[in-house]
Amino acid sequence: FGIYFRENKTTHSRLEIGKGRKSQPFLNFKTKEEADSQLEKIINDFRLCQNANNGELSKGECFGHSINTCNGICVGDESKHEYNVRIKEIVNKTEYPSSNFLIVSQGREGIEKSFIFIKDSKFVGYGYYEFHHQIKSIDRIEKILTQAEELADVKSLIRNYLFKANENQIINIEN
Repeated sequence: FGIYFRENKTTHSRLEIGKGRKSQPFLNFKTKEEADSQLEKIINDFRLCQNANNGELSKGECFGHSINTCNGICVGDESKHEYNVRIKEIVNKTEYPSSNFLIVSQGREGIEKSFIFIKDSKFVGYGYYEFHHQIKSIDRIEKILTQAEELADVKSLIRNYLFKANENQIINIEN
């Protein structure tokens, strides 16, 4: 199952759950329940409108607006353009920030860090390094890299991780 971005320039864009569509979802999940849970979290965290997202904007004020968790497209407090821009920014969080970058996280123990390496917009592998070592060059990264194949599931996992990652976990690498 995935969460798909449905862009609509004349009204409002929305996010919806689906499976097996021609387009690619911006987030993937094993079960519909996981997708439902994440979509609900996105709607709450990013102050989206439940009515607008369900295609029911004509119903007026949504419950989220009544408890101050919706910016108010349902009551005219937010323009369609502003709402659509905010949804597009959410989707863009899963896009690769550059063609060469690392996703850095905790290592196996102590001061060790782990990394996932994306080169030329493709996953090439992962590795570990000690926190005080510099790994900002492709040559240095490739010396400690464990190569791996980019499968569809791996790319999906990376996109899901990018959605949740903090800015300090992403390191852009110069050629």
